[in-house]
Amino acid sequence: MRLAVLALTLAACSPALRAQIKERRDVRTLGMAANEYWMAVRWNDPGRASQYLETAEERLRLGRIVSEPKVRITDVSVMSVVVGEELPDDRLPEMREGVALVRLESFDDRGGKVEVFTYEQHWVRDALGWKVDAEQSPLGSDRPW
Repeated sequence: MRLAVLALTLAACSPALRAQIKERRDVRTLGMAANEYWMAVRWNDPGRASQYLETAEERLRLGRIVSEPKVRITDVSVMSVVVGEELPDDRLPEMREGVALVRLESFDDRGGKVEVFTYEQHWVRDALGWKVDAEQSPLGSDRPW
């Protein structure tokens, strides 16, 4: 029912309003995806976090990093998200790019050092949803940023 109402609303509105509605939806869904990804990483749940990674190689690397952390995330919050314009058809299957600004607090087991910093993580949306952009935001060798 909600989908039918949304479809009728989109059909009846101007292209500019339609674009604004899509942008708001993408900001909301990117925020939810980024938050779920980082909560899963924070609580050492690589299965849940890996759904936001594109390739099996990235999922395996994240699983190793999260399962045997050298740097533990002690607090995380997605501070804001921004989405770009919809991408042209020559970029398909990618449909839109976005950035999540994440505040991380970590503890390094090797040196006992606490670090608080802000991380800019790049994401890309396709027909299936948002994924971490591995080219723009690759996983580290011993940490998921």
